[in-house]
Amino acid sequence: MTDITNNLELVDASTAVEQIAALAVAAKKPGIFDFPGADDHRCFVIEANGSLGEMYSPPRSYQALSLQGLIDQINDLSVVGFPNSDGTFETLECRVFVGNTVVQAILDERVTRVERMSLRLRAVESVQALQNGFNGLKQAELEWKLRSLFPGRISPETMLPTIRKLKFRQGQSGGSAVEHGNETVDMEVEASIAGIDQDIPDEIVLSTPVFDQLAALESPPLFPVRCAVHIDVQKMKFTIKPLEGEIIRVFQSARSKIVDMLEDAALPSNVKIFRDSASSL
Repeated sequence: MTDITNNLELVDASTAVEQIAALAVAAKKPGIFDFPGADDHRCFVIEANGSLGEMYSPPRSYQALSLQGLIDQINDLSVVGFPNSDGTFETLECRVFVGNTVVQAILDERVTRVERMSLRLRAVESVQALQNGFNGLKQAELEWKLRSLFPGRISPETMLPTIRKLKFRQGQSGGSAVEHGNETVDMEVEASIAGIDQDIPDEIVLSTPVFDQLAALESPPLFPVRCAVHIDVQKMKFTIKPLEGEIIRVFQSARSKIVDMLEDAALPSNVKIFRDSASSL
């Protein structure tokens, strides 16, 4: 698409077409040009010989801000059709691609006009934090991150209060003690919780809605992520890291949920949905 408005004088449409044709001939190549000053964003084709091709409106590109917004756009635009040469009317095909970072709907690649509708998928803060890992955090930092990013989404439920009440001290432990695996070091972790020993697990589960568009739903779906827990008792710091493959799996689960919601939305029969796919447009 070429915008040559700056090369044209402010003249009437017929004069503008003549000027554009002259430019096309001079360039010795065909092109699709914006129609200068046209309110309906019309374009037209100039062949290499200077002949003027059919004027038409270029494809539109729509952006949805929510999954429901995308569904509404698909419902509205996918019912558009085009006339066949025999006078019959044919409905456009609509293909929906659910990829890693975008859900894109494309209207009929069989015709010149290829309308596009897109929903950009944004990872929520909690899944971004999991991708980076909680590395070498102090007790108060870890407790704050878990409490703010995963409210009520931590298993076992005793993990957060146990971390909150932990006490690090030098020397031998007496009375109540917290054990983490079979690690034995000079500095021990002691927790005073009603005089009962409490274990910090080697593995916990943190649940997240993965995408902002799912988190915004009235009842957001949650996807569990298994994480390993490590305590550096000498430095008094914690590390929590997703197990191998968990991040890939949780994104796949979230995309599958989006596909399920699209399929449950009773979209028109001419809409085809492709899982784990992307369009180059």
